[in-house]
Amino acid sequence: MKKFKLGLIGCGFIGQTILRHFKNNVVWIYDLDYSKIVEVKKKFKANFKCLRELDKSNLKEIDLVVECASQEAVKKYAGIILKETNLLIASVGALADTNLFNKIIKIAKKNYTKILVPNGAIGGIDALQSLGTLKKVKLTTIKNPKSLGLDEKTEREVIFSGNAEIACKKFPKNVNVAATLSIFGLGFKDTFVEIISDPNAKRTKHVIEAESDFAKMSFEIESDTSKENPRTSVTAANSIIKTIKNLSEGFVVNV
Repeated sequence: MKKFKLGLIGCGFIGQTILRHFKNNVVWIYDLDYSKIVEVKKKFKANFKCLRELDKSNLKEIDLVVECASQEAVKKYAGIILKETNLLIASVGALADTNLFNKIIKIAKKNYTKILVPNGAIGGIDALQSLGTLKKVKLTTIKNPKSLGLDEKTEREVIFSGNAEIACKKFPKNVNVAATLSIFGLGFKDTFVEIISDPNAKRTKHVIEAESDFAKMSFEIESDTSKENPRTSVTAANSIIKTIKNLSEGFVVNV
């Protein structure tokens, strides 16, 4: 039986979570900080290759590359990867760049490869898509200031109110949920986002409200953030694990 082969870009919290589940499937890891990859390899006692450069030669026989590094990594490597194999994008906020989005979709179609976007830190995407023609989509995100990199904030405060396109540019490490919602909903310009900094928030909360001509939905989820990286939720990492399992296993429920 052929082994499902993975390549990882980024070896932070999400990358290491993937390693815990798919240690024997990871062929290589690439990260801007080479010493960090070496450290992770020793930590997991794994056999993957530590890459100093990522190019076409690294993509041979790889079934899926998982990006869990940054929007910059998506912009730099998505096109190269999709010419050769499938790509799962964790830094979904990068796709708020319409030119990039259209470019990589075109490359994927031409080369019969797939761009995978996990649910991330939210749910309800399947229900959202079943509402028909949408009239309104709103996301309210409530986070502790530490998760937003705003340690100095001591009062509950709305720090952003506007569309998802602007939110993704202003908060590139905190709005993957807004990006995912935009892709599967009304788009980046018409998805309304409100971000609230709350020093009393022990968990990150996302509230989705959507409306069409014949239905309404409201979906709320609270999740713990990673102890290693407070800007990343545990559910976001688990969503990526589920997506990889769906690809690598023969029986899939509720894709």
